[in-house]
Amino acid sequence: MRPMFYERITGACDVETGEVISIKEICGVRPLPGPISVWPLRRSRPKGKQRGHGSEMFKGQRRKDSNKFFMRYRYDVIWNHFRNKLIGLFNGRCFACDSPEGLQLDHHVPLIRGGRREPGNIVMLCFRCNQQKWDYLPDEFYSTDELAYLSPLLEQEAEILAFKFNEEHWVADPFRYLRDIGLSPLLINEIRTNPDHSWHVSATPPIQFVITAKD
Repeated sequence: MRPMFYERITGACDVETGEVISIKEICGVRPLPGPISVWPLRRSRPKGKQRGHGSEMFKGQRRKDSNKFFMRYRYDVIWNHFRNKLIGLFNGRCFACDSPEGLQLDHHVPLIRGGRREPGNIVMLCFRCNQQKWDYLPDEFYSTDELAYLSPLLEQEAEILAFKFNEEHWVADPFRYLRDIGLSPLLINEIRTNPDHSWHVSATPPIQFVITAKD
């Protein structure tokens, strides 16, 4: 059988109702890259990796920083929703070179220079550019024009990723909570009804405990 790719499949037809269903919405696929942006004049990038003093000692801190960031979203399906928004903000491309491949979250201000993985300090870079930037400060890696262009993007990012998981709302009705966040109804229905979906969420209500006083 010839392999098929999401980029070539836009929808499927429900045989019972005739409704055309978006495959990408069901699967939560990340947005496709937009046209190459007209970025400001680029500067030549520094050659080689710039490692801050004691960078190796920060490996453990990097893991903690990453875990703390992802814990705010709690579930993969929620992080995927916000990640897609972040990718869309950067037009589905690396900010430094416009490549749509291998996008990663880069610390705008490196961890070793006091930055954290948090909303407002994340830039989408491809693997190559992320490795090249490493521990360089923004003004060491980007041109003045690039930084001016990037500044409002980071402000929008801080608003887009400003999310705090609400345990009470999730326990009360996880599917309504996902809908209120903005997830596609098609994706919500898929993870609700398909137990084989990697993001499947059980519809089983939480156990209720009733305490009765004895005479």
